[in-house]
Amino acid sequence: MSVADVAGIATAISVTITLVASAVWRLMDSRRADWVALDGLSQWGEAARYGGLPHPSADCVIANTGDGDAYSVTVRGLGCHARALSPQRGGSVAPTAHPQGAMTLVPRVSSGDEFRLVVYCEPVDWERAQVAIAWTVSPTRFRLLSRRLYYVRVREIADRPAYTRRRFDEQTGQYVKEDRPAPTPPVLPEGLREDLPPLPLRRQVLKRFRAWQGARSISG
Repeated sequence: MSVADVAGIATAISVTITLVASAVWRLMDSRRADWVALDGLSQWGEAARYGGLPHPSADCVIANTGDGDAYSVTVRGLGCHARALSPQRGGSVAPTAHPQGAMTLVPRVSSGDEFRLVVYCEPVDWERAQVAIAWTVSPTRFRLLSRRLYYVRVREIADRPAYTRRRFDEQTGQYVKEDRPAPTPPVLPEGLREDLPPLPLRRQVLKRFRAWQGARSISG
């Protein structure tokens, strides 16, 4: 092997190392969104629009605590029904959020911004139900490669609410709350049923593949 051949191989190795190091550095230095659930609570509601029937729900604030913006943010329930609303409790869907069937699309959640997440879930599914939050990172033109996914469990948002009813106490002359057995499932009205079935239990080695599958189905 001549000196020129050795020099050519050395140059090729050097260029390869430089390209790999540059790609790794860009990946490590890129800004990314990160999510945290805050102020979670759960309760049994009786909305008039659903016939006044009792149904359990969880409510929290999802905040972007990362240093990057998230685009085309979608939420979808796995074993539950999820909706993204305005940050203030009791508010309606934010002007920048557009319902798409069972999904809600928020065009952009900047670093430090937040949105409300409301989840309706059957009591029997509370422990295993999850909400999938999918978003696109910048540059958004590479949609397939730029899609990211984050799972939050309903039980991590808030504990399953106890089923309580008000009863008039003749001795005190006041209404008191007492725990009662939860209604027989299904208890959710038709419009609040699960978006997708719960994810099946899989081995930890398949976690990345499951996330990739979920991101494709949610962003499609």
